[in-house]
Amino acid sequence: MIRKPEVLAPAGSFEALKEAVNSGADAVYLAGSAFGARAYADNFNEEKLCEGIDYAHLYGVKVYLTVNTLIKEDELTEKLYDFIKPYYLHGLDAVLVQDLGAAGFLKKHFPDLPLHASTQMTVTGINGVKLLEEFGFERVVTARELSLYEVKDIIRNCKAEIECFVHGAMCYCYSGQCLLSSIIGGRSGNRGRCAQPCRLPYRLNKEKNPRHYMSLRDMNSITILPELIEAGVASLKIEGRMKNPEYAGIIAGIYRKYVDIYCDLRNRGLSPREARKRFCIEKSDMEILSRYYIRSNSGTGYYKERNGRDMITPDNPGYTSDRAFFEKIEKQRANLKRKLSINGFFEGHMGEPASFTAYNDTFAGCGVSENPMSEALSRPLTSKELEGRLKKTGQTAFEFETIDFSLGENTYLDIKSINALRRDALHQLERQIVESYHREDKSVHPETSIKNLELEKYDKPGITALVRNKMQFDFCLERNVESIYPEVELWSGVGGSISDMAELCQSRGIRLIPAMPFVLREEDLNHFREDLDLCQVERADGVLVRNLEEIAFFKKNYPGLPLIADSGVYTWNRNARETLKELGIQYDTVPLELNRNELRRRGLAGSELVIYGYLPLMVTAQCLKKNSSGCTKTPGIFGLCDRYNNIFKVENVCQYCHNVIYNSLPLSLLAEEGFIGGSGLRSVRLCFLDEDYSEMKAVFEALSSDNSGDTRTKKLTGDRYTRGHFARGVE
Repeated sequence: MIRKPEVLAPAGSFEALKEAVNSGADAVYLAGSAFGARAYADNFNEEKLCEGIDYAHLYGVKVYLTVNTLIKEDELTEKLYDFIKPYYLHGLDAVLVQDLGAAGFLKKHFPDLPLHASTQMTVTGINGVKLLEEFGFERVVTARELSLYEVKDIIRNCKAEIECFVHGAMCYCYSGQCLLSSIIGGRSGNRGRCAQPCRLPYRLNKEKNPRHYMSLRDMNSITILPELIEAGVASLKIEGRMKNPEYAGIIAGIYRKYVDIYCDLRNRGLSPREARKRFCIEKSDMEILSRYYIRSNSGTGYYKERNGRDMITPDNPGYTSDRAFFEKIEKQRANLKRKLSINGFFEGHMGEPASFTAYNDTFAGCGVSENPMSEALSRPLTSKELEGRLKKTGQTAFEFETIDFSLGENTYLDIKSINALRRDALHQLERQIVESYHREDKSVHPETSIKNLELEKYDKPGITALVRNKMQFDFCLERNVESIYPEVELWSGVGGSISDMAELCQSRGIRLIPAMPFVLREEDLNHFREDLDLCQVERADGVLVRNLEEIAFFKKNYPGLPLIADSGVYTWNRNARETLKELGIQYDTVPLELNRNELRRRGLAGSELVIYGYLPLMVTAQCLKKNSSGCTKTPGIFGLCDRYNNIFKVENVCQYCHNVIYNSLPLSLLAEEGFIGGSGLRSVRLCFLDEDYSEMKAVFEALSSDNSGDTRTKKLTGDRYTRGHFARGVE
């Protein structure tokens, strides 16, 4: 028997939840009034969410709550427990999490509540999944950029269930690694408020006409459904909590249909090859999947392609707007109601109250009449007449398959009493079913006082530098820096070796900490193993890790090597910092979206703060150069120009086949010496991208100048700089 995967539908509202349930979805995912990655959806308040959980559970449909945003310190300590508690008691099936601090909190305070890792965690391989397994996650939603082969490899080697997106909109950036909307507009994707600036037109280099280079086609994976099922994907996820309620039902219903068709073929004994031959998508269904709330054209996402021009919608990224077509398929859903088959038993005898029991294989509900059955004065009650009355289940969830009777002769019961018997029996049965999901309270209330992390405080932070080329490395060798972070292209055989760099650094009392790639996939690990002498890493003083894959890899293979977490391994709260320390992180880099007050509440002691540099806003598996002028396999940095003529720097990382898009302005916190000096920071970091010798010299001179902070910053950059979120933060 082949395992039938779960069809998982979006529920941006109670109406969408009902549409999904009635269309045959196995599970829905939704958000409450806080912590969800779709803050502008018609999300549920507490009363409606509990009602939604009951409604879904009545049909055996699971409900997953999205807590898949990054969570600030006061939210974690003051709000999260009270937010989760009523849904936990009501039988919530799992919580979908991005923030490691929130995951640790939920694991501690709701130990019997299953955890699912959100795609926002950017999990791209076996090592990351296994790390989350050990932490206690039952399911992982992998990054949408993975190929079908990579998904299969993870499933073969891991115990956790794997959930994959199969339909809907696609982000241009690896989910969880995008700061574009946040930095340029203040609406953070990590807080569910993305403004989708990637969908706007941009110009590359010296082009005159802008195009929608960062607008991906929507995903439609129905044609490769057999391959996803054969791979062992546990849950097929449909995107779309911001779309109308009918969307959830229509799309879930079609995927339900074809999951059942293929699994039926396989379970009838057909081989995968034979089953695929017979598997066919009806033309009308394909038309719906290809036109209903789809951006231009659709494709199968990254399952079959690494990247490419045919995956984007450069000229027309808007949704189809054929209202007549929409109304036609939505009209077909009118009065659609999923029914649960049950059985009934009526018993009634002269002079005794009548009873009616409605039951399924597990539960039963019983109604008893207020008055005893009387003698029929004219026409006795018959089982046929009773059956007709009792089978009128109306808008309830039930329909009777059979009803048995034990009915006395020449008896009578009025219609009002018969209807009351049916209502009471069905109501009790419904309560029996939904309350079977409700939990006994095993939660652990948080301590009223929050324990401070025992972290070393530094009187004066040291200076570290991240560099990308040999000139920058050599320049920093001659400066009073504590550590140098060479980017991967500099130490992976192109610009030098770890051993050579370590020897140069050690001779000057400088720590060498190689920086790993922003994204690491299994094939990249193979590259390390085959083409690089990674044993040289032991000569370094640590490694700058940027994702869960790298943490897991080095923890397993180099257990004594110090690991430093970059800002993209998010630590928005103290619990996240503590969790990372438990995973082997020596110290973390301060996240880029918190303001000064939020940073104080989070705590800065022992952390590193980026005070200069072009901030990475996007890491994408797509290649802007390839999609515009063609792939030349040539690393480099070029410009991406928006409608306001701001030029964002784009780095081609050809060795790992991804792009990194940087902000148009450099971050400068040189004016914040008062904040930095008393913070307990262990170090501050200067991040260099393509700065030349004179620009780097100006940065160091500004840093060591006796002038005030404002004067330093203006001397360095004029008015062309940003303080990022240091003053404003994100909502």
